[in-house]
Amino acid sequence: MRMSHIVLKASDLTKALENLPKGNHDFNNILSEYSKVRKDQGKLSDHRYIVVNMDEPYVNDVIAVLEKNGHWGENPSEFTHAEIQTALQESYEDMLKVEIEHQQKALEEIKEITKGLAEFNSTYEKIHKIASKGLVVKVGA
Repeated sequence: MRMSHIVLKASDLTKALENLPKGNHDFNNILSEYSKVRKDQGKLSDHRYIVVNMDEPYVNDVIAVLEKNGHWGENPSEFTHAEIQTALQESYEDMLKVEIEHQQKALEEIKEITKGLAEFNSTYEKIHKIASKGLVVKVGA
């Protein structure tokens, strides 16, 4: 069987993104930091999961096995597609907030560094203006 999905715990992924230096968010770095976060918590970093689509004809059989072994909620029929979408959206928004915070910090540093350098080179003034403008942009505007 080939691996077709990657499963990451949202809260551990958020911690990993918070730990990474700004500008270091390529996928390999994220996965590496994610593994470190899991190890630091005493968890396995390379868990393997079975992913089952909720619309598969055998999903109730899988749920029954999970229930029998205490790995499913009291009422699995309430586990809807909308709830899954909401959880995914919340995870995405959490990750986006972390990324925006990193970008804001970077722009603040650039603005501070270039503040008094315009007298040496006009390019610094342009960079300072770009960073200042980036800091006043409203998210979602």
